[in-house]
Amino acid sequence: MIIFGWGHQKSKNYGPVFKHHCDHCNNDDYWTLHKISTWFTLFFIPVFPYESKCLLICPVCNYGVELDGQKFNELKVIAENNSALIEGRITEEEYKNRVNQLESGKK
Repeated sequence: MIIFGWGHQKSKNYGPVFKHHCDHCNNDDYWTLHKISTWFTLFFIPVFPYESKCLLICPVCNYGVELDGQKFNELKVIAENNSALIEGRITEEEYKNRVNQLESGKK
């Protein structure tokens, strides 16, 4: 007997991106970047993802806005830098250098 399924989800939180006003709950807070993958399973083991959603989510009410791949990749770098600073993996000086590099790359 083979047991298979679908709908198993894995969520990856990349961290806070920027402070934004939520129209859903009327709070101002730092929205977080998430990628949610839905997997096909075999014997309850995730085998391969068949759907992915990239979301920017309000941390207060969990209201989310779906993003396209390009916008997600742009915000992912910001979120990873913000997380590294918050978790103490980089210094504030290194953070400022990374932000300056991002800004000079956009011009």
